[in-house]
Order: sequence, then C-alpha cells, then structure tokens
Amino acid sequence: MRKYLISHEGKYVVLILSILGVILLYTLTFLSHTPFIQIKDIMLYEGKEVTIQGVVINYQQLKYGGGVVTLIDPDDTNQTATVFSDVNLDVLYGDLVKITGQVQRYKEIYEVVLDKTENIKVISRGEDVIIPIKQLSMNPQHYKDLKIKTTGVITFLNNDYFYLTSSDDNNTLLILCDSTTLYNITKGDLVTVKGVFSYDSRNLRYILRTCDDTQSITIMESSKEDA
Repeated sequence: MRKYLISHEGKYVVLILSILGVILLYTLTFLSHTPFIQIKDIMLYEGKEVTIQGVVINYQQLKYGGGVVTLIDPDDTNQTATVFSDVNLDVLYGDLVKITGQVQRYKEIYEVVLDKTENIKVISRGEDVIIPIKQLSMNPQHYKDLKIKTTGVITFLNNDYFYLTSSDDNNTLLILCDSTTLYNITKGDLVTVKGVFSYDSRNLRYILRTCDDTQSITIMESSKEDA
C-alpha cells in the first residue's frame, strides 16, 4: 500500500488556500448584503436591491391585488418614496416600516418594488397619529373597528352627531357622539376627533363613534362666527 505524505511546503499551501477561501467567502457575503439607504438616495441604486425605512402617509390598495405605498422620511419630511407592492400589505397610516425591494424607474419616478410580504416589517404602529379623512375614504377596510384620530371642519351639527369635512371639501365623515361632548362645539370649528371607526351596515356607510369622554373632541381652531 502506498502512503502519500504532504510536505511541510504543501501544508503551508493548503493553509494559505483555506485562508484565502475564507476571505473570498466573507467578501462575497459583504458584497451581496442589501444596503440600508436613506430615501433621498434611492435614485442612486436603480436596478439594485435596497432597504429603506419611513412612515406610511398613504396606502392605496389596487383592484387586482397589491398596492402603492408612500413613505416619508421622519428625519427629513421633504423626502418621500413610492413603494409598489405585488402583494397585499397589512400597513396603516402612520406606521413606521422597513422595506426591502428593488429600485426601478417608472415614468421618471424612482420606486421600490416589493414582491414578498416578509420583505416589509412594521417597526411601530402610529396609534396616536391623525389620519386624514381622505385616507380613511380610500382604504376604509384597513381601519374598520380600530380606535383612530382624524381631523376636519364641522359642516353640520346636531344634538348627537355632526358631519366632519376634510380641508379639501371632498370627503365627509359622520361622527356619532354623546350630546355632553358638544357643549362648546359649533359649526365651522376645526377639530380633532378620537373614536372607533366602524361600518354601519344598516345605512351602508362608515362612521366614527366617539369615545364617551370630554377628551374625544379637541378644538384646533374656533369658528370665525364666534370670534
């Protein structure tokens, strides 16, 4: 039987090759790591996979699945990013999220394409964020049976309900409340309202039922008629 012995020089060669192999593996791992970038730098990574972080300021669910999310940089509110998703997402207005996807250019706009639900992570829920009436009207099913805050101008006032209209006058929400919460409220007031957003199956519409306390309605600006 023949015995093959490795010389001292051969051992050193094997050791060096092993070290080089480890270095090469580490380098490839480092190069393949998805970079975490700021929203303002998205255009520099066209065609590459990146990770970004921001606050959801709009989520529009598409008819055939998926949706379009708009994120804003909480540290620089002048910077926003569009995220196109092939899958439905469980995100709400005001959520702080981290998203990984590929950057592409669509009609002169750079966007991040998300194709897996595991590539989005909700870092924190914006439970105390004011949700515009317009956002509620676009995606009411996302907020159904949740306690939310919204804002608008009172355009009609009754003993136990009133209509709240968005600043653009295009969307109106019925607010049901206890008469005791309306003692200092007048038509034309700009207010913030806190309550449970729900669906009224009897009248086929979404409503907001305020919490039974004096803090559920906050006047932000009084009507000029009472000034």
